Amino acid sequence: MIKMNTLSTRTIGYLTDRAADIATLKELRALLLSSGIADAAGLDSTFPQLDRPNAPNKMSFLAQVLSKAQQNAQRGSVAAHTALLEFVEQWVSKRPAFRSEGPLRDSCADLFASLRRDGYELDFTSDGCRLLPIDSSVTPLGEEISALTVELNKLGYELAAHHYGQAVNSFRNREFEAANGQIRTMLEALVVALAIEHTGYTDTGRANQGGAAIRTLWVGHTKTSPENSVKGQPMQERDGGALIQGLWHTLHTRGSHPGYSDEGEARLRLHLVTTAARFLLNHFETP
Repeated sequence: MIKMNTLSTRTIGYLTDRAADIATLKELRALLLSSGIADAAGLDSTFPQLDRPNAPNKMSFLAQVLSKAQQNAQRGSVAAHTALLEFVEQWVSKRPAFRSEGPLRDSCADLFASLRRDGYELDFTSDGCRLLPIDSSVTPLGEEISALTVELNKLGYELAAHHYGQAVNSFRNREFEAANGQIRTMLEALVVALAIEHTGYTDTGRANQGGAAIRTLWVGHTKTSPENSVKGQPMQERDGGALIQGLWHTLHTRGSHPGYSDEGEARLRLHLVTTAARFLLNHFETP
């Protein structure tokens, strides 16, 4: 059996209590359907209408449904695990008041603390929120992953941040081939953006520009050129250039093809790209 790092029973309890208390019946029905919980818990389209006479108690029904999804996730169901995370993200996203300190956020302090103990941190975005993994049992480099995501968005590299988030989500859902593909796409988006800003590279609008962009970000080492790179300028071969070029080549082997990737390989690639991206951002940082 696959051991799935999913939401704990403690978190399910807090989530049931707060969601049932805060969300309306109409919202709960919509959330159960749109998040995938209804499918994950084996409900059909005729699941109980909670506003009808003799309907089950709203809180007990929600507890039963979320617990069923959790049990399926613990048995290895990626769909059930993803649905639980989607339920939290959608429920929080529908309440802008969660973004700032206040009564609503205070009332859910136990829930958010429990999510952190499970290895997930709420990250509020411009259009809602998402759960970022912070526990090394979910993905490697938990804190570095969260920090890099924030930095990429802050610096305006939204496309790279998007693909990075997709890579992390695919990894945590054990979709390792998809994770490898998104890792490669993330690095390509970042090096193209850096090349445009710092070397005058022209975006062709075509796919597979990573190699061409990287070649503008480093200069070949010669006897007359310095071994140390100048911050903000193309890197020397022995001071970062060959590292990025080599990583790019590595990402094109055993990539997003079914059966070619396992957990260890995907984990290593996520380690390498996370570290390399921080290295690149540090070298080409805007003064």
